Amino acid sequence: MPTYWLSYVLVMPLAGFIFNAMILIGIGGLLGHKPTPPELLTGWAIATVLITLFALNIDRRKPHFELTDSTLRIGRGAYATVIPLEEIESAVFGLPEHTPWWFRILRFAPQSRGTHHFISMSRACSLFIRFGSRRYVPLCLYYTWMLNGRELMEALRERLQEKMVGAESYTPAEVAALKLAKFNRVGMLRGGDSSLAISTSDEGRRPSAFIAEATKAGAATESRGPRLAQLTSLPRHHPQRRRGRRRLRGVLLR
Repeated sequence: MPTYWLSYVLVMPLAGFIFNAMILIGIGGLLGHKPTPPELLTGWAIATVLITLFALNIDRRKPHFELTDSTLRIGRGAYATVIPLEEIESAVFGLPEHTPWWFRILRFAPQSRGTHHFISMSRACSLFIRFGSRRYVPLCLYYTWMLNGRELMEALRERLQEKMVGAESYTPAEVAALKLAKFNRVGMLRGGDSSLAISTSDEGRRPSAFIAEATKAGAATESRGPRLAQLTSLPRHHPQRRRGRRRLRGVLLR
């Protein structure tokens, strides 16, 4: 897009100038040598090219997701993981509630309450996908900065409706691996029970209208970073609801 390339045209030369000034002038001061204009110009050009190539490489490896009629692609080029939809064994809406103790206490500190809220929302809205060779991916694209992320998630859940299972299907190895979930990255289970205890109950199947439109960035002052689309309704048997306690909506969105 024009704005994308315009950012490179405007930002990279400036970044190259600053980097070049720090290096040449700093080293020149230590060595007692004052850089000449040709040296400054050459250093600026080299620094701009290197920073631009570095930024392009980072952009090339940024999160990218593509859903076709038969595959889910995660990543780009040689770094991409292509998952045939027919190879997906099962999927669960919502990650296990089991998290490290130090993460649970973040909710009590005003400085970290926004971080705890953001990650908790991400876990509640993730789609845990199991596929071949004990691989898995906790997928969550309900972020305001991910273009068409909501639409892709809804389309994927619709296609996997026959493979949706309940939270009781999580194995101990999966629960342990998801204590600190790496969202939108493919992982592999190591150790533990190799079998997948897949349930065929209706719990966890197609919750209706559980995500609202993304809220405007910065709407809540306690949140750090872009806000996740907020939950406005939850199904009766949502896996993240705790028995005998208030609804998850009341806990996360108050």
